[in-house]
Amino acid sequence: MARWLLGLALAVDLVLMVILCQPIAAPIVYEQTAKEEVAVVEQGQKKPGIHQDLREAMEAYNLQLSQDQSGLDSVGSYEAPGLNLEDYGMEADDAVGYVEIPAMEVTLPLYLGASRAHMNDGATVLGQTSMPIGGISTNCVIAAHRGWNGKAMFRDVELLQEGDLVYLTNLWETLTYQVTGISIIWPDEVEAVAIQPSQDMVTLLTCHPYIVGTHRYLVYCQRVEQDTSVQEPAVTTPNIQQTQVAVKASQSEIELESHLQLVALGLSICTAVVLIYTMATIQNNRKTGDRKR
Repeated sequence: MARWLLGLALAVDLVLMVILCQPIAAPIVYEQTAKEEVAVVEQGQKKPGIHQDLREAMEAYNLQLSQDQSGLDSVGSYEAPGLNLEDYGMEADDAVGYVEIPAMEVTLPLYLGASRAHMNDGATVLGQTSMPIGGISTNCVIAAHRGWNGKAMFRDVELLQEGDLVYLTNLWETLTYQVTGISIIWPDEVEAVAIQPSQDMVTLLTCHPYIVGTHRYLVYCQRVEQDTSVQEPAVTTPNIQQTQVAVKASQSEIELESHLQLVALGLSICTAVVLIYTMATIQNNRKTGDRKR
């Protein structure tokens, strides 16, 4: 009976070890998947004239949006892709580029529309915001989870500071943007991500604080021609309350979560070793007792 209970305990412990290993393995698996999506985009860029009809449609969409962004009236409007990629010879869930953020050590494939599937797979261009091709009077709002199923995504967004660079690669070229400001908003404050006249912007968006996610963390970026020193913001970001206490709290939770995962995994491994040793000892004692008889 004791041996059976030990076996059951060992099985439960091994299952727990697999669960605890998931946050460690998931980023490795996802990184490979993201690299494959990025490679597809880069291969497409080598084909002259590829998807020019889509490029023209994106330019027209951005122009129309710069004149009338009234469709950005609710959080629900974020999910719509803006353009149907299937109309331009692509699959609906194809990546239209990728975003690279060196300060966060992250590169994510970029999709149109913040659907559940797209958010699970990488970064997304929010519906009713500008397409990721740059241009005057554009603001491409790019959202990603603050960590998802062990994948970092925008988890470490608070590492970004004014002057850091963000690289936006679409199907035709790579655009460089520079961080100019940070804001924290309520989810329904859609005016905070509106297009700023005459500006070429990218705004990164994710949940805040980490885990709780009651607010949204925004990083405003403006287009630069090349790597350069910090520039003064050309526009005034929305007057939204921001506290350093909230920022530091998220960083502490991220570090604590990582440490707890490692401690739990270590304890699980130690428990497994003890259980295996105990089972081996019981088995050995039984065999010794049988021989003495």
